[in-house]
This record gives sequence, structure tokens and C-alpha cells, in this order.
Amino acid sequence: MIQVILELFNQLFANTISYLYAMPEAPQIRLLVEKLKPFIGEKILSATALTNVLDLKRLEGQTLKDIKVFGKQILLILPNFTVRIHLMLFGYVHVNESKPEGKLRLGLKFEDGEINFYASDIYYIEEPLEQVFNWTTDVMSPEWDANQALKKLDDYGDDVISDVLIDQDIFNGLGNKGVNEVLYRTKVHPGSFVNALPIAKRKEIVEEAVQFSFDYYKWASEGTAKDKFQVYLKKKCPVHGTLLRHEKIGSNGRKCNFCDECQKLYI
Repeated sequence: MIQVILELFNQLFANTISYLYAMPEAPQIRLLVEKLKPFIGEKILSATALTNVLDLKRLEGQTLKDIKVFGKQILLILPNFTVRIHLMLFGYVHVNESKPEGKLRLGLKFEDGEINFYASDIYYIEEPLEQVFNWTTDVMSPEWDANQALKKLDDYGDDVISDVLIDQDIFNGLGNKGVNEVLYRTKVHPGSFVNALPIAKRKEIVEEAVQFSFDYYKWASEGTAKDKFQVYLKKKCPVHGTLLRHEKIGSNGRKCNFCDECQKLYI
């Protein structure tokens, strides 16, 4: 049922200037940031929110120096601090438009427009970003370290691979779509234990986590992602035509879509 709801949300906002991504992953966040880049170099004239969690006065008069992405997080770089934004499960953004009935977490007005973030988790970061974030864990970062990810898998040998792939300390930016698609591409059952996977298969999974993310970015930019997915939100295996399994596997309570015929269970 939740997958149907997510699909309806994405269809509803597909042709508006709102950017809503149900359960967003790194490729979608990076595309969103491309839409926000025209505001770089502009001064924040005013800041608003429905709650008083943030000190909004700190934002007014600040110049937006840059916008970065860390996994699924948007980072608005200001001269002396950073605004960290996470869209969570159902967060969305309005550009040059406000939505009074929405749960506004932060609205920023510039001379040439405005950005409004809704249903998001937002806080300030005072420290330099290199002290806060490990960019080598971001699957779409130029600093991504595949060898480090492989070594970390050794520490999670008793866990199932679907749990480990969603771990943001290892595969930062990967989400449900990525987990399902990567495991289907590598022909690994989501209930497989990490310590039962051959080294070659682990390397393949690490490589596909990155490859899928960049493929997804391309598809999303073209508007073809839904058609390109092989198992996520699908009913039948694209190879055998058999019904896919949709089951909760692992400890995180998330559903996995997989094919019993194509994907081998390593135990």
C-alpha cells in the first residue's frame, strides 16, 4: 500500500514547480540542487518558518555561497555556517511559490525569487563541513572510497545484505530503490548474509551501488526512471515473467522486491 501512495505523490507533483520526492535518494537530491543553483550568490532578504526551532534572524542578510549534497542531505553554505536540510520521507520544495497550507520548515526569500522547504528536518551546522561529514561514504561523491566500503562489510558479516546496503555510514545516499535494484542487478537475494557472499560478489555489489546511482540520476533527469526500474514497484520479473516477491527482510522493517528465480540466497 505504501508503494502505491508514494507513486501517487510523485505523479501528483510531476508537472508543477514543486519538487516532491517520496523517500528521496541521492540522485533526486542532486537534481533538486541543480534547480536551486541559480540562487547561489544571492542575499537572503527574509526567512520564515511555522516553528521557532531555528534562529531565523541569523539567515537574513546572509549570502548563499554554495549548495552541496551529502548523501540525501542538502547543504546551504553561508559565510559562517551551513543550513542542513533533509527531506525525510515526504519532504518537498517549492521554488518561487509558497504553499500556505503546507508544513513550512524554512522559507527563504531572495531578490529574484524564493525557496520553501516543507516537511523537512533542518538544523544549523557551525563546524567546517569536513569535520562533520565523511565524503568517502557518499556513493555519488568524487571522494567515494570503494575499498573502504568493502572493508566495512567485514564488520557486518552477520547482517543481511539488504540491511547493510541501506546503512548510510557505508552507502550514503542509497535508499530503497537502490537496494532493490542493486541486488537484482547482482542476482543476490536480499536475505543473504554478508559473510556468506563471495568476495567477488561483494565487490560487484559495491560497484553496482555507484553505477545504479548515476544511472538513476540520468533516468530521473530524463523523466524515465519509473520505466527503467527492473523490480522496484514492479509486479513481474523482467527476465522470467514470474511474480516478484514483496517481503519485509532484515531488521529495518523495509520491504524488498526480488525474484526467487534470478536472485541467489547466500546463507
